[in-house]
Amino acid sequence: MDPRRRRRVDPASRALPAQPPRRTLSSVIRHETQRLTLRELTASDAPFVLALLTEPDFIRFIGDRGVHTLADAARYIEEGPRRSYAAHGHGLLAVVRRADGEALGICGLVRREGLPAPDLGFALLARHTRQGYAAEAARAVLAAAPPEVLAIADPTNERSIRLLEELEFRFEGMRKVAPETKELALFRYEPLEPAAAQRTGAESNAEGDYSCPHCGERIVIPLDVAAGDTQSYVEDCPVCCGPNLVHVTFDDDGAAFVSAEAE
Repeated sequence: MDPRRRRRVDPASRALPAQPPRRTLSSVIRHETQRLTLRELTASDAPFVLALLTEPDFIRFIGDRGVHTLADAARYIEEGPRRSYAAHGHGLLAVVRRADGEALGICGLVRREGLPAPDLGFALLARHTRQGYAAEAARAVLAAAPPEVLAIADPTNERSIRLLEELEFRFEGMRKVAPETKELALFRYEPLEPAAAQRTGAESNAEGDYSCPHCGERIVIPLDVAAGDTQSYVEDCPVCCGPNLVHVTFDDDGAAFVSAEAE
């Protein structure tokens, strides 16, 4: 954080408590993508937040936040995301589908005492996973994020870890965020520099294809030689939206072999 400018302070004002900066309409956080709107959470989101925070996968991989009633959810929104908006200018946002206005999940930057920089957090209701929404929301958050961004994940949460790797987060090691918590996998956001990204794109403009295990359609994908001789990742079929585990292997001559299996 940049050091603050020095200024004269009236001694009489030292006894006054510091007041948070007043937020204006221009400071309200909002991001738009092709399919999504990311907006600030409000008390009216309590029913949705209660449903999300009590889902089995949320409790298993993220934790029990003590939210069991609508009143608990409203308190969580006020003391968590909304307090973070005022203090840091960022926080967890509601991920809303633009087509129908349905809240799908949350995504945003979180400040934790145990980490030196904000970390990316995301969670979707189970019925909205495997449709690319988490990646789309996360990219919108990262596009407006400060230079240093971290992420933490339960080491058994393979789906979240794959997403972080897709978003260009690099694994740094295991770390406890607080003494009483278990060790989590720590990642750092390290996107390619523009020049490097341009070189990588020039070196990897080839394409491959596979037959979707769900619908049988031929799916054409870009190939990235720079990502390694053996690659595996999950992507949704653009035709039927079924999730596929895609495998790409390059031989010694640079020829690519692509296969896919239902995820």
